[in-house]
Amino acid sequence: MRKVLGLVAVALLLPLPARAQVQVLDFEGIGDFDPIGNAYPGVSFFGNAVALEQVGFNVTDPCQGSSGFPNAPSGCGVLFYYTNQLGSNAGINVASGFSNGFSFFYYAKYATGNPASFGVYSGLNGTGTLLGSGGLPYYGFGQGTNTWGPAGFSFLGSAQSVVFTNAGGSLIFDNMTLGSGMPADAAPPPGGDGGDGAVAPEPASFVLLGTGFGALAVVSRRRRTVR
Repeated sequence: MRKVLGLVAVALLLPLPARAQVQVLDFEGIGDFDPIGNAYPGVSFFGNAVALEQVGFNVTDPCQGSSGFPNAPSGCGVLFYYTNQLGSNAGINVASGFSNGFSFFYYAKYATGNPASFGVYSGLNGTGTLLGSGGLPYYGFGQGTNTWGPAGFSFLGSAQSVVFTNAGGSLIFDNMTLGSGMPADAAPPPGGDGGDGAVAPEPASFVLLGTGFGALAVVSRRRRTVR
């Protein structure tokens, strides 16, 4: 009996797996055509990255920019790589790294015949191991629609950079999500600074708690039987 209770106590006292952090870059509150710079501590952008803001339709509209891109996933601001359409010279670096996944929404502001893609790498500036990659078929202008397309995937290991190929000067991005293979579909209102969230605990934590409580139930039933 004491041995069983001891095992239960140990199981309940073991630390649960850490909750993986998810950071959403929504590009709000930066300014129209302003360099993104160090708007997000620890995240740096290469490829002449600027924020664009949706045009305002009236004086009460919270968006007062000069660019047209309907139905942005959140707020007024988006990311645009103001660089050549060809090449792999656009992306982000995350010095401390991120894990589990990467995702975003995107829209083709300018049509081009060059297929766009992106890759997630274990090192800075597209170095190290390629942890995953994906193509970016046209959504929006290139198809004559106002649709934003989701893109992303989960991966194993830790990443430090994402590189976009043939996306500069063509695509715009929103709700860039570090730590999840599914892009966030909501973010802070206009003027926010990008959200931080957390995913649910790993299933192992629920299994551990379930095992512990199950053992307590067995002990309780045995005590009632003896009495």
